[in-house]
Amino acid sequence: MADPTLTDVLNAIADMGRHFSVKLDANTERLERLERDVLSFREEVREKHVELRTELKIVSARLDEQRQTINAMIPTRIAAVPPAAE
Repeated sequence: MADPTLTDVLNAIADMGRHFSVKLDANTERLERLERDVLSFREEVREKHVELRTELKIVSARLDEQRQTINAMIPTRIAAVPPAAE
């Protein structure tokens, strides 16, 4: 087998450069797509977080109403018990 010439070596290096450039471009494109996906997911999480906080405030307010109702009923129930049952 004959020794490669300088032109052969340079052509091989250029081919490798083109090959790696294509792979780098593909990876860069993939990373950009992943970044968009992550940003989209982050926005969805923020929206759901706001929804959950709103729902939690509604539930908390409803529980407060129920607590107040029950607390208001306790003295009435105690007063309704006949003295012999105590």
